[in-house]
Amino acid sequence: MSFAARQRPTSFSILVVCTGNICRSPLAEQLLRAGFTARGIDVTVTSAGTGAAAGSPMTSEAAALSMHYGCVPAGHRATELTETLVANADLVLTATRDHRHAVAKLHPRAARYTYTLAQFARITSGLSPTKPGVTRRDPFALTPLDTDTEGDDHGAFDPLHRRLSTLLDEVAASRGTALPPVHPEADDIEDPYRRSPEVYDRVGALVDSSVQTIAAFLSTDSSTAPTATATATATASGQVEE
Repeated sequence: MSFAARQRPTSFSILVVCTGNICRSPLAEQLLRAGFTARGIDVTVTSAGTGAAAGSPMTSEAAALSMHYGCVPAGHRATELTETLVANADLVLTATRDHRHAVAKLHPRAARYTYTLAQFARITSGLSPTKPGVTRRDPFALTPLDTDTEGDDHGAFDPLHRRLSTLLDEVAASRGTALPPVHPEADDIEDPYRRSPEVYDRVGALVDSSVQTIAAFLSTDSSTAPTATATATATASGQVEE
């Protein structure tokens, strides 16, 4: 049973998880932070590893990738994943499906807000504002609920937090009907540790592409629902996601 108490965050919080917290997750953390900062969105992004050697720096290759994509890797130190970190996050993004499972095992309630990085990007790309469909209301528009904090312990204290939580609800609602990848491993980001520069470059490109999609979706001020055709196709196929 989980006993970790959720602390009320000061801002919307994203936790990125991989194994050692020295390659994939810190790279994604830094790119996500830069993406939100560039869009003027106040989001807290951290990272941790399921088997991290606490205090370890990023690998030189991962640090070079971070700088290549315009980020500052200096100062990163590996952090071991804990139940408290997971419980305090609003969204957990993992490098692989195995990491996603590890997060849910550590804190079962997190299963509803944990995705692999590539999976979350894939689902949100289907909710892109460029897709035709039913217009959603502006996720950053204030409503009476934003000023009524009584009885609400998740998001009402911060309009931005509430708006981002609303977008996450839309992603969660689409999770069961989103078409899965042809190959399940497409939702994983391979581990480049002690591998060739080509692997690092491939990982960097996938992380950057996923981050751009995610940051754009969570920063949008207007968008549309998934197309009826995509939803009907997924439902008819009987394929749903975890």
